[in-house]
Amino acid sequence: MSSVKKTNLNLVHESEAQRQYARVKIPATVRILRDTKSDELFRVYDISAGGFSINASNHSFIPGNKEKGQLVFVIDGFKFLVDVEFETIYVSEQHNKIGFQFQNISQRNTAALRYIITSFLSGEIVSVGDMVATIGRENYTSDRKAKSQPEGQSALQKTTAFIATAVMFVVGLAAAFFVATQLYNILFVVHSKNAVMSSPAFEVEMPKSGAFKSLVSVGDEVQAGQPIATMSLPLLGYLNGSTDNIGADELEALATRNVSGTLSSPCDCVVSKVHPDSEFIASGASVVSLSDKSSTPAVEAYFDIADANDLHQGDVLTVEAMGTDYTFDARIESISVVKNDAVLDNTTVRVVLEPLSKVDSRYSDWPLAVSKEAFNIPEYSF
Repeated sequence: MSSVKKTNLNLVHESEAQRQYARVKIPATVRILRDTKSDELFRVYDISAGGFSINASNHSFIPGNKEKGQLVFVIDGFKFLVDVEFETIYVSEQHNKIGFQFQNISQRNTAALRYIITSFLSGEIVSVGDMVATIGRENYTSDRKAKSQPEGQSALQKTTAFIATAVMFVVGLAAAFFVATQLYNILFVVHSKNAVMSSPAFEVEMPKSGAFKSLVSVGDEVQAGQPIATMSLPLLGYLNGSTDNIGADELEALATRNVSGTLSSPCDCVVSKVHPDSEFIASGASVVSLSDKSSTPAVEAYFDIADANDLHQGDVLTVEAMGTDYTFDARIESISVVKNDAVLDNTTVRVVLEPLSKVDSRYSDWPLAVSKEAFNIPEYSF
């Protein structure tokens, strides 16, 4: 049996390196538009998106010359004219063939040519409606705008940007640290409701009503018998009502006379409180408070009963004098529930603490804040 090899004579195959577009043989004609002569009409031998060729023995084409013309296609009985400009690429006298390359062809005409060639290659029927739709729509995308490269920054701009970044970083770090500290204090630190430090004290009182002037200040250390204040008392205050045998003139003279004296320290103490100087202080009023230097002050702190699980006898807590930077450590000596108190009800725990070091007596009766870290890392033995 003999095999029959069929060849598509309408398709011209060439090397990809020789030609960029596939050439097809499509029924079409080209009208060459002349300025000085009458138009010439030639039958198109083959055509591609890049150009076309014709067969002609009698012609005036010269390689390199540029021409203008119209490609004429007959579709469904209608003639479609495509205006084109082209350049003569070669003239083959041997084969009576002239080749042309399109020049300055518009995007719309290129789309029309591509549609006709693609439909012919795929075997589809070219219709007037599809041709009109192809010409009417936008077949090409717009060019992308090149991204502008940022201009280089000067040394001053770089320094300013670095400083601004560093400041923002430090501010953010400080804010994060503050938030973390506050969360830690809320979740893992037990705080007292209130606290106060007291120590055995000696109260020096006015023996009689009269004027008072202090000779010491808070925090001063005094010795037993040391004068700590002066006083001026009316002489009549010492007569104790025995004025029956005194005449009116003598009473008037006694009323203008005063007795001066001093108040002395009863111990080797530290001054913890002093009454302001005054022209009159009632009898029995406390004017100077003294703390024994040899005694140890005690701290009384009050906690919510819900925090009792974190408080144990012997635990060391931190004590801070409120409004100051003064702090010290104190050990829990006793824990008890407050009972029968109009202000502190049964939901409050009283904790008595003993300072672990010498405490400044100036902070006696000072409002204190007592706290303990309730977050402890468990210890494991292996």
